[in-house]
Amino acid sequence: PAEDCFHVASDLDSYRQWCSQGGMKKVVVLERNEDGLASKVDMTAGKLGVDMLNTMAYSYQYPNQVMFNSISGDVMKKLNGRYVFKESESGTETEVAYELDVEFGFPLPAMVRTTICRAIMRTALNAFKAHTETLSREGSVFHCTQTLKR
Repeated sequence: PAEDCFHVASDLDSYRQWCSQGGMKKVVVLERNEDGLASKVDMTAGKLGVDMLNTMAYSYQYPNQVMFNSISGDVMKKLNGRYVFKESESGTETEVAYELDVEFGFPLPAMVRTTICRAIMRTALNAFKAHTETLSREGSVFHCTQTLKR
């Protein structure tokens, strides 16, 4: 169900456990909202010898969206996006869409830029889906889509 997906995406304390293979090295929750969910987070990720530190602001629309926006970053000038969860009519499957808007703070070779963006998207969807399905006996995530703006 959408609630399961929402809980995985909003549990930033556990985020590194399921996305470390995508390059996530460190996640530190700096602030929480009144519901106890992370609202400000430092994240360190790395791919191809490029480590990136971003301070992110998170907001939520339970149970359908987890949104994030970069407050500051050393490599990414802009790193904004969201997970959107849409439950099927039967309530047994959930479509997960991941949207990402990225702008790098300095020129990078196209191959490096593309590799980093693909790693972010792959982790955001494939690792998310696999982790969510391990938590759900029925494998409730049935379809993932992605949107990348560069």
